[in-house]
Amino acid sequence: MKKLTLHPACKLFPKLSKEELKELAADIKAKGLLNLIVLYEGQILDGRNRFLACKIAKVKPRFVQWAGKGSPLEWVVSENLIRRHLTSSQRAVVALDLLPLLEKEARKRQTLGKNLPKVASKEKGKASQIAARLTKTNSAYVRSMKTISKNAPELIAKVRAGLLSIPDASKLARLSGPERKKILLQCNGTPITAELIYDLTKQIKIQARERAAKAYAKNGKASNDEGILIGDMSLLWKKLDSNSVDLFLTDPPYSQIKLYERLAELAAAKLRPGGLCLAYSGQLYLPAILEAMGRHLTYWWTFAIEFSGQHCAIHPRHLQNKWKPVVAYAKPPLKHAPNWLTDILHGGGRDKEHHDWGQHESEVEYLIEKLTEPGQLVVDPFCGGGQIPAVCKAVGRRWMATEIDKTTALIARKRLGEQNRLSKK
Repeated sequence: MKKLTLHPACKLFPKLSKEELKELAADIKAKGLLNLIVLYEGQILDGRNRFLACKIAKVKPRFVQWAGKGSPLEWVVSENLIRRHLTSSQRAVVALDLLPLLEKEARKRQTLGKNLPKVASKEKGKASQIAARLTKTNSAYVRSMKTISKNAPELIAKVRAGLLSIPDASKLARLSGPERKKILLQCNGTPITAELIYDLTKQIKIQARERAAKAYAKNGKASNDEGILIGDMSLLWKKLDSNSVDLFLTDPPYSQIKLYERLAELAAAKLRPGGLCLAYSGQLYLPAILEAMGRHLTYWWTFAIEFSGQHCAIHPRHLQNKWKPVVAYAKPPLKHAPNWLTDILHGGGRDKEHHDWGQHESEVEYLIEKLTEPGQLVVDPFCGGGQIPAVCKAVGRRWMATEIDKTTALIARKRLGEQNRLSKK
């Protein structure tokens, strides 16, 4: 008998691991080959794992010719889906592999006419739809697999092995090749979940952002500090003259109440009389923040920034939080704002390009333009990725800021250094 080869349909499903083949071989040696190996047109159509196990067990394999009706492809898929516990994503990989075989079978049928059995189901439709029906998976999954195989073929093996679902593979496929490679290396054969993709992608972007900022500073592209000082806000006591600041606008760490009091104390000394100090806040800490800032300044108002995207779940209260407060305190005497403004702002969502907790520029741009005039001084003691200084630069205000983390400050300086000087439209 000539050496047997595998029918293409047989290759749709992976062979067993060495350990699994040894277990199957031991079972065949003890009980004999219960399910015969199926041949079609001189090739193994079904049973390649049994064939390999027979070799290991040194048991003579037994064969039977496939005599079924309809398509051998459909039969092989049906038989194997019964035996194997595959996820919908894994079945979609089988469907992807099945597509060229279905097309080849269709061409052969056209050539041979009625002599070739038709697909038993007699279903019509696109090849991807037929493949999805045969493998009992979602046709959208099959289309997604085609896209993934084109843009990120290295992910196919992960989906086939059950380590990655198609929705998560689609997320990975949208990343750059180097980013995908780093994530796959870090996962190292473990299941890749949506949460893991999010965390690893976040780490990669943070590392890339930090490397770029350090390289920018090292290469001498940063001609100055861009008005962003590295260090605690205590630096501003010496840098700022008394009664010289027109607006304090900042986003402190919400839970650190002492920082709000230090902010208010600094603002009380450096603001012009009647000037305002605005600070982002969280509702859970709002009473303590109001009390701390009220020791040095006078309450003026509270602005509400409505979330533009998904709400924030406050688990200790079982609340769906849809807005965040910005508290405004004044250095007496109390004055009205230089321009009429609203106290409800529609947020632009977080801007994570420069900092993971960065707010969108549109929020602070409105406040800066309504509460100050061109050329006036805005101070941000917790500047993070430089959102507030960037807006000041764009709308023609002077600024000074501090950031305690050196790398974050370098990111902000790079942002300011690369920013075009835009005139207000």
